[in-house]
Amino acid sequence: MKRIIVCDRDLSECYGMEWLIRSSHLQVERAGIACSPEELFEQMETERPDVICLELDMFQGREWEQLKHYAAIFTPALVAVSAEGTYAKAMQALELGCVDLLIKPLDSEKLLRHLHKLLREKHSVVQSEKEEPEWPCPSYRDLFLPGRTDSFSGDVVLIQHEEKGKTVKLLEFAEAFPFTDKPAILPLSDVVMLVFPDRDPWREKLCHKLLNSWGDENNGLAVFVLDQKENRTLQEAYQRALLHLQRAFFIGFDQVIVTGEAFSWKRIDPLLTPEEQRIWIEMLRDNKLTSLKQWLYGEFYYAGGALPDPGLLRIKLTSILAQVRRYMRNWKMAGEDVERAYYNLFNSVLNMPVLARIVQELILFIQFLFEQTRRVETVQKTDIVHEALRYMNKHYQNPKLNLTRVAEHVGRNPSYLSQLFSIRLKQSFRHALQDIRIAAAKELLADPMLAIGEIAERVGYANPAYFSKAFKKQTAYSPNQYRIRELTKEKD
Repeated sequence: MKRIIVCDRDLSECYGMEWLIRSSHLQVERAGIACSPEELFEQMETERPDVICLELDMFQGREWEQLKHYAAIFTPALVAVSAEGTYAKAMQALELGCVDLLIKPLDSEKLLRHLHKLLREKHSVVQSEKEEPEWPCPSYRDLFLPGRTDSFSGDVVLIQHEEKGKTVKLLEFAEAFPFTDKPAILPLSDVVMLVFPDRDPWREKLCHKLLNSWGDENNGLAVFVLDQKENRTLQEAYQRALLHLQRAFFIGFDQVIVTGEAFSWKRIDPLLTPEEQRIWIEMLRDNKLTSLKQWLYGEFYYAGGALPDPGLLRIKLTSILAQVRRYMRNWKMAGEDVERAYYNLFNSVLNMPVLARIVQELILFIQFLFEQTRRVETVQKTDIVHEALRYMNKHYQNPKLNLTRVAEHVGRNPSYLSQLFSIRLKQSFRHALQDIRIAAAKELLADPMLAIGEIAERVGYANPAYFSKAFKKQTAYSPNQYRIRELTKEKD
């Protein structure tokens, strides 16, 4: 006995077709109705209908995509109904895989003939399936509930697309592929799983055929083959295969990954250390693009060996973005184009499927920022005080930096430059230099491993005692008191 669902926005049409089906000679177990996409989806999940007669015009946008997804999973026979006999509606019906398109007002005899034919074809398919030899076909319960299956000795293949939301397309591809030994096909959120009952040494060759067949019209596919060296449950095989599939983050897509070895992620600290923060501050401040590239390539390009968890690497990349953001604030980069580019990069760090692409996007964005700063510098070269401050920010570590040196750099008399500082900044050159050095010292004090004397030397004070005196005069705290206060804040 079969189940039929009639789906139409017109309630009278629904009840009319339901009555027609019930009163006809069709042998059906249930004839139900649905007046909205939500009702139809719910009944497809619970009732698993054999035939659905549905109005095309009620499905738009996301609901249309969901309908295609459900039709691919539950595979009912579909009869489309529409008030418009247009080419566009016919194409929609074909896209959905409908066996026919009926135009309103419906001819009741024609509708019954269609339904009778579909039910008869469904019956023939079921009978032929029963004649085929059966094997314990796996289900979703076998994947997610422990203890559901005995030891599994077949092959597991996972297929994943680099773009999210392609599961339905992958499912259609897998179902249409001419396998010699048909696998069980289980669509999941981001992957399609193929389960073969037996182990086959030619399975890798089959996966390369899958990849080549997909690549004729598409791109960005990763196929994983689990070459098991010992029997496991299907749940264990699936979990291990899923873990290995994440290696595509490092090696890229359009790959067939074959392994049977145990696998675990290498532990790493996902945050930049204080020393790494200092290095990034200097590389950005001095526009050292070559050094910056070398650091990124050395940190994020993995030629072999143990691999870190992709999630932790994304966190580390966001730590680098924090330093980039700080650089942008220092240069007062707040334009709409710059902000949009930054948030696009942030989204890439969180979601882009391949690590090498993320690193390249990061390098290109920083290169873009450096070009912006060079333009700003060109405009500001005529601003003597700004150029003097830029030079001081770059060379404050030198204890011999003084008014005379800075005046020579900007091509002005020391007395004239001193007057400009007093007029423009409302402070003397000495106090401006001290502000820069104390600000740098505050950042270095965040590293508890650095001695006060070393910090004094790094920010341009040859005498640690004089540094401590100047620091306390400006902040009301000694360097050590300031460090304890800031570290206590972080713990709170």
